[in-house]
This record gives sequence, C-alpha cells and structure tokens, in this order.
Amino acid sequence: MRAKVFSINNTFQYLLFIITIGFLTGCSKGNEPEDKSASFGIYLLEDQSITWEDLKTRNLDSLKLKDWITGDKIDFYDYSTHVIYLNVDYNTLFSVPHNDNTPFVVVANEKRCYYGRFSPPQDTTQPHVVIKPLYDCDDLLMLEFNPLNRKDIRFNDNIKSSLNELGKIKLGFNSEFPSVRFYEVPGTTDTILEIFVVLKNDDEEVLYAPHLYGIINAGGREYSSKLLVYNNISCFIMPVIPYYSSSLIYTLRTNRILRGQYAYCHLTLPKEEKWNYSVCDFPLSKIPPGEYNCIIEYYGMLGGSKETRYAPKGRMWTGYLRTNTISISYDGVKGIVVKNKYVSLN
Repeated sequence: MRAKVFSINNTFQYLLFIITIGFLTGCSKGNEPEDKSASFGIYLLEDQSITWEDLKTRNLDSLKLKDWITGDKIDFYDYSTHVIYLNVDYNTLFSVPHNDNTPFVVVANEKRCYYGRFSPPQDTTQPHVVIKPLYDCDDLLMLEFNPLNRKDIRFNDNIKSSLNELGKIKLGFNSEFPSVRFYEVPGTTDTILEIFVVLKNDDEEVLYAPHLYGIINAGGREYSSKLLVYNNISCFIMPVIPYYSSSLIYTLRTNRILRGQYAYCHLTLPKEEKWNYSVCDFPLSKIPPGEYNCIIEYYGMLGGSKETRYAPKGRMWTGYLRTNTISISYDGVKGIVVKNKYVSLN
C-alpha cells in the first residue's frame, strides 16, 4: 500500500513540475513580439507610459512589445539608406497613439536590435534613430540616425540577414570616400578641397543617381550633397560645388530624366558598376588649422509618388547615405594630410 502512495505522490509532483514549466514558458513568450512568423519588424511598447529616455535604464528584452510595422507590410528595405518601401499607407501606421518621445523597437531574428523614437530629442548630440515619412508619397519611411560622429546602429547583421531571408532587402549603393586633397587653382590665389569618391551599385537592378552636386527639391526645401568637416569644437558644412577644370572627370555617361518635380542629370549604374569621380569643393579660408574628421552626405530623391520613382530600366535611388569617415590634419600652408581612411566610431 505504501508503494502505491509513493507512486501517486511522484506522479503528482511530476505533473506539478510540468504545469509550472508550462506556466513560466507562457510568461516568457508574453514578452516577445506577437507576430512570431515575422523575422523582421518594428514594434511599439505595450506600456505607452514608457518614454525613449526611460529605455536608457531599462532592460529592452524585458519589455512587452506589440505589432506595428511587420514584414508583411514591407515591399522592401533599402539597406544603404534605411528607407522602407511599404505596401500599405503609412498614414494608417502613424494613426496609432504616439508623441515625439514615443519609442519603437527594431526586431530581427527574434533579437531586439535597437530602439528609436518618432522625433529627434532635444539633445541631438545623443545617438538616436528617428522614423520619418518621406515627401509627396504615402509609402516611404526612413530610419534616420544622428549624430554623424557616432557609430551608426542601423547597420546590424541580424537585420540584414532577416531581411535577406524574407527576400525584402535591396543593397542600394556602396559609397567610399578614399581621399581628399588641398587643391590650388591654377592662375589664382584660391585653394579648395578636391574630393574623391567611389560609388558602387550593389543592387540587382539599375539605379538612377543624381550627380554629387545635384539639388533635390522636396517638401518645399532644397537638399544637396555636402562635405562635413568636424572635430570636438566645430563642424563645417560645405555644399559640393563643381569646379569646371580638367580635374573634373566623369567615367560614365550622363543623361537628363524628368520625373514630376524631380528633374536632374543622373547616372545609370547597372549592378556592380562603379562610378569614380573627383569634384572640387568650397574654399578652405573659413577652416582653422587642426585635426578633423570628414564625411560626405550623398543625396538621392527624398520621396515622390511611385510613378516618379521608376525609370525605364530601374528605380530612382531614394534617401541619403554617409560615406566612411576619414581623418585629416589641415594646415593653411602645408595643406591636407589624410591620416586614416576608415575611422572607427564609437
């Protein structure tokens, strides 16, 4: 009789153990995104009282998320510019309760990669990602990172691999900034910067890109590619202005294409084709001698309807990218010395 009691007690303890494990597992799953079938998505927090600032001291993995922009709402993601091409109207997505400080979380391969917010913080020197609609359309969102002197958290292997598995990634352009030099204009006392850039198409389709000095009109504002020279004290923003001399060399044909309000000379770049060019920039008289980092922000279209964003052979490249960071030493007499072509940012 005792043997039977012993067996029943063991059975009861075993069942209790199974139920407890099941309960704990269920609680753990409650902290994960609701849509487990999607390997990539942007999620909101279920607790709307938590702000972006709060997340600096919170364990991101402990927070319960809810669906917002899941993979099924995305046509593709341009990994060069972090522009998301939606198959739904972004106005319906932005109708959720939110304010400037509302956080979102980017999830890929069931990992919480980083978090962002709806508008820039007051202190823009803090690393932050903002989600913003692009102009004159209802299907383009851009994840924008700042400031430029910090490591860009949007580039993430989990995000890249999950989008690739979903078949929803386009690699866009790969842009390298290998060098910049001090240039004396023959026959004048002018000294300017000459920028060298290599632009490569990593996409499977033809991309149409504006010249480096092209002006993009969007949302009533003008945007243009620029050189940024900065250190811990100052930042100099120099719009790229071509200097028409024998040093200005184009290795690919150029054409003019009209797409709505976007009309500019463009470059047609098939897959894996490179464009090597040199462009002269702005005089250096306003920059004091010193040690600086340099990058180039290169702009494409910043919105427009689907009809304006496609050309006969491919798509108009949309968004903007930053090149690698180089470090230089500048002296008004000796000129520029490139110290490091690939600065690692923290």
